[in-house]
Amino acid sequence: MTARQATPEEIKNWSELVSGNPWPDETMQGSAYGQLKSSFGWGARHYVFESHGARIAVLFLVRKLPYFGEIWYAPKGPSVASIGQIKEVMTAIKPELKSAFLVKFEPNIILTDEHRKQLLALGLNKAVFDLQLNKSTVIIDLSATEDEIMSGFKQKTRYNIRLSERRGVVVKPVDLTPKNIKIMYGLLLQTQLRNGFFMRSQAYARSFWEYHTKAGQGQLFFAYLKNEVLSGAFVTVQGKKALYKDGGSSREHKNMMAAYTMQWEIMKWLKARGVTEYDLGGAPPKKSLDDKNHPLSGLVQFKTGFNSEVTEYVGVYDWPISPTKYRQWQKFGERLAVKKEITIKKNLFY
Repeated sequence: MTARQATPEEIKNWSELVSGNPWPDETMQGSAYGQLKSSFGWGARHYVFESHGARIAVLFLVRKLPYFGEIWYAPKGPSVASIGQIKEVMTAIKPELKSAFLVKFEPNIILTDEHRKQLLALGLNKAVFDLQLNKSTVIIDLSATEDEIMSGFKQKTRYNIRLSERRGVVVKPVDLTPKNIKIMYGLLLQTQLRNGFFMRSQAYARSFWEYHTKAGQGQLFFAYLKNEVLSGAFVTVQGKKALYKDGGSSREHKNMMAAYTMQWEIMKWLKARGVTEYDLGGAPPKKSLDDKNHPLSGLVQFKTGFNSEVTEYVGVYDWPISPTKYRQWQKFGERLAVKKEITIKKNLFY
């Protein structure tokens, strides 16, 4: 396998390359995500790996740190079909890493004990922190008919959807106007206050929505009761896959069950546009589904109502390029970098 930087023409058509990967259509490998992160401290580097007619497009986010050098991160990537292809990617990219001390991989490889062993055998270390919420997630197959999709939901979920519809909740795709951005971020804030999770700045959220909408890969939805917005959702679309990226709801009218009919209408909207897979954006791992202290515990009943099966990936693995600096990064560097980003910029480091 060989590695080279993508040409300007390939970067221009990056979404098509991502759709052609062995594991296709990963949102976080898309050009819009690279543009977003380039506005928040990272550089986007697009690489094409080729072997015997096969091609893998990989987006790396690169950040230069004082003393340590460069950290490379492939968000939800590389988009490979096997661990053997990760080994080939490592061999091919090694000459490009002269200034790097660490590469972080995050492939969508299904979590098994055997896969753990194989990754460790490549010289990778399991990272202390997994970075994307959908390391464990619930996925909805949209390739079936609407009736078949609905029949796969739990009875309580079907009931809540119909109840919400009877009570007059209406879901609409809406334009990403300044007014709607303000409404959506306000819904996120209300949800954050109830659940206590850390939330990125409004500037980051707005930029994420704007980059993906401009690229034709994002859509904002509101659920209304008459003229009042009860809940909002932002969904990304890359090829035939969609991701429920952000969602928030008002404290008012909880009995309207707006979030249920919201997701059902989003699924129908996606299906009408040829999307066959909908990632609900994160859930606790299988071993923690009954853990009330897990940060995502409040979402278990809601998301597993659409599909009781939780899909788990291996998460983030570190490839130390400089073992000495990597040990120092683990000991104090990463902790300080994360704290600085939160304290000064009100954002997450990664």
